[in-house]
Amino acid sequence: MGTDDLDWAARWLIYRNLDFDVLEPPELTRHIHDLGLWLTHCHSPRTVGPRVPDRVRQSNGRAPATTRTRGTR
Repeated sequence: MGTDDLDWAARWLIYRNLDFDVLEPPELTRHIHDLGLWLTHCHSPRTVGPRVPDRVRQSNGRAPATTRTRGTR
């Protein structure tokens, strides 16, 4: 793939919406897993969604922000 930024690589692979296998580096698997947790958290009802581990960070270094839908508190 040609990048040292594993967070970027994980996001790019998910964006492509293709089936793939991670052959190397093994650390990329963790980044993909963490991205999956973050996506699940962002798109699940609050009462059902999993807690996002502290190690899951957006590319800007911050934890994922929580959002509110219209009409909720």
